[in-house]
This record gives sequence, C-alpha cells and structure tokens, in this order.
Amino acid sequence: MKKEEVFDAHALPKLRKLSGGFFMRRIFQKAGPQDRVAYGLSMNFIRLVDQAIRSYEAGRAAMEDFANTHEHLAWGSLETACGQFELCVQSIYRAEAMATGVIKYKDSPPSLIKCYSSSKNVLSNRLSKDISKMRNTIHHLDKELRGGNIDDGQAVSLVPGCHALELGKVSVKYDILVEAITTLYPISEAVSRYREN
Repeated sequence: MKKEEVFDAHALPKLRKLSGGFFMRRIFQKAGPQDRVAYGLSMNFIRLVDQAIRSYEAGRAAMEDFANTHEHLAWGSLETACGQFELCVQSIYRAEAMATGVIKYKDSPPSLIKCYSSSKNVLSNRLSKDISKMRNTIHHLDKELRGGNIDDGQAVSLVPGCHALELGKVSVKYDILVEAITTLYPISEAVSRYREN
C-alpha cells in the first residue's frame, strides 16, 4: 500500500469475546457438550472466533495507524498489521474446521449440531474458498521459503493493501473477513450457551 492511498477495511460490529464466559459456565455449571471430543471442538471453535475478532481489530487498528501517521513511515504498525491479519485468516480457517468437526463427529448430540448449522457448510462456499485459498497460500509460502524455492520478485509475506490482503496473486478482501467473522459469531454465541439436557 502506498502511503497516499486510503486504507478501506470496515470495522467489525461490537462483538464481545465469548470464551471466558464459556469457560466459567463449564467450570461452575457443567455447560457445553459432555463428550470430550465434542467439547474440545466446541471450546476451540469459540476460542478461535474470539481470536479472529481480536486479530482483525488489531490488524485494522495497526493499518489505520500506518495510514494516519504523517511524520514518518510507521513500519512497526505495518508489520503488526501483517501478523494480526495472518492470524485472523488462520483463526477463521481453523474455527470453520472445528465447526465442521462437530457436525461430522459421530457422537455429537443433534442439539449441539443444530447450533452450528442447518447444513454441512458453516461458511458459504464462497467465503470458505476465499479464506482457505489465502490460508493455504500462507502455509505453502512457509514451505517454499524453508526450501529455498523463492524466485526473484515472488511475494515473501502477506501484505495488507487498501481493500484486501495480498500474497502474490492471491488476495482476500477485508469485507470477506468481516463477513466470515460475523457469520461465525452468532454460532459461537449459541455454542457458548449450549448445555446438554
């Protein structure tokens, strides 16, 4: 992103973090699924949605700092944004995987599965494809770097642009991240309140 361009990532709506309350209800009220695997998948789903929220907000704030600092180039803010947005993409990807795990797990109670989705896909195919493509590109870049398989001019890091995250020829718009997080959040709310009968 060039310094004079306008950074355009939408703010998330106010979303409170849910994992702390879920842990407390688990300890004191035995809330959540009783099956250990279903509990682990659900607990990690809630935690990862919270992480996606935190990292998106932190990445956005760092990019705003970078875009609004005029006395010098705020390289530290840009570096923070890169790391936070990368964590956001990975957290969304993993949260969806945990949700899918609950849906497919043979011992998940049907009432728990209902919290996640009425279909087999937690995120729409479009959202899932865009998030997965960026996550996989990040993952494969790590392998290429460690193997010394980088060509001149090849991207070596995720870059937050004005409207999207970019890594080489792969990009994911900030709107996609916001839509994915706001799709996962109500599911996380329902799961955080879940209690077996």
